Amino acid sequence: MPPIIQSNTGHHSIASLLTITDQTVLDFGLENIVQTVDAELAAHNARVAEMTAVLCEPTAKRGKVYGTSIQGRMERAGEYTRGPTQRSKAGGKVHWPMFKHQFALGWTREWFEVKTPADLALALRQSEFAHIGEIQDEIQLALYNPQNRTVRDQFNETDPDYELAVRALLNGDGDPIPSGPNGETFDGGTHSHYLGLAPGYTAQQLNSKLRELIDTVVEHGHGKGLMLYINRADESEISALPDFIPLKPEYVISGTGTDSVRGTLNMGVLDNRQIGWFHGAEVWTKPWAFTRYPIVVATGDDRKPLALRRSALASRAGGLRLAGELDTHPMYARYMEDYFGVGANHRTAAAVLFIGNATYQVPSGLRWLL
Repeated sequence: MPPIIQSNTGHHSIASLLTITDQTVLDFGLENIVQTVDAELAAHNARVAEMTAVLCEPTAKRGKVYGTSIQGRMERAGEYTRGPTQRSKAGGKVHWPMFKHQFALGWTREWFEVKTPADLALALRQSEFAHIGEIQDEIQLALYNPQNRTVRDQFNETDPDYELAVRALLNGDGDPIPSGPNGETFDGGTHSHYLGLAPGYTAQQLNSKLRELIDTVVEHGHGKGLMLYINRADESEISALPDFIPLKPEYVISGTGTDSVRGTLNMGVLDNRQIGWFHGAEVWTKPWAFTRYPIVVATGDDRKPLALRRSALASRAGGLRLAGELDTHPMYARYMEDYFGVGANHRTAAAVLFIGNATYQVPSGLRWLL
C-alpha cells in the first residue's frame, strides 16, 4: 500500500492532486486544497481571456450605439455665402446578452467524506473543459446565426427586465452601417455578411466566392490579421483552389556545410493549424468551425467582431468560479459557474459563407439557437 501523504505537505498543483487516491479529501485536508483550486481557476481564466481576445472585446456594459455613418462633402463658398449644414446618420443599437452558466459539482461534506483529492481535481478539470465548450458555443451562435434576437437582461444588477437588441453580423436588417475607409457607403437594407454558394459550383466559382467573402470584410477597413477559418473536412477542397498558397512541412536541406530547416506547417495538430494563405488571409483549420462554413475574421483589428460581456459585480466578473454556499467555507459548492454572454460588436469585422445553397442557411449543429 502506498504511504499516506501527510496534510502538511504545503501547496499542491492539480497534477499532483490527481495522483492522490489513497485518502479522502477530508483526511487530506481542505485547507491544503483551497489554494490549489484558487490558483488553478486563476490560471484557467487567464487562458480563457487570452483565447477569446482574438475574437472578442471584453466589456461589462450591455450595449452601445453602432453604425453611425460619418460622411459629407466640402462645398465651394463665396465671400458672403454659407454652405448647407450636413448631418451624420444616427446609428442603431447593439446589445450583448449575459447568462448564468453552471456545471454541477455537488461538493458537500458527504462528498468530501468519500471522494479523494484525485476525484476533486478531475471534477475541476471537467468543469474547465465544459466552461471552454460553453464559451465556444456562445461564440458560434454570435458568428453563425444570421438572425437578430431580443433577450431579457435577467442578470443585470440594476434593471433585470430590460430587453436587449442582440444583433448578428451585418444581415440586411436596415440598421445604419459605418462608412468605409475611402468614403464607401453601404445599404443597410441589403448589405449582408452572410453569403451563400449553390451546389454544382466549379472550383473557380468557389475561388471567386472566397475572394468575395474576404473582400466583404476588407471593404469596411478591416485589413489587419485576416484569418480564413475552415473545418478540417474542407481542407482538401480549399487547398486545391487556384489562389491558395500552401505552407510546406518541415524538411531539412543538407550538404551546404550546415543543415537548415525549411517550412512551418505543423504536422501534429491537424485540426488547429495554419495551412496556408488565400487572397491575403491566413487559412487555419479550427475544431469549432462548421463544415462547409468558411468564416473570415479580422483578428488583428482593434474593432473586434464580438463582445464578451461579463457582470459588473466584482464577485461575478472574474470568470469561472466556485459558487460556494458559505463565504467562510468556499469549497462547499454545488456548482461551478460563470456569468457571461457573447454578441456581435463591430458587425463589419467578420463574414461567413455557406457552401451548399445560394442563400445562407443556419448550421444545423448550432447550440442555443433562439
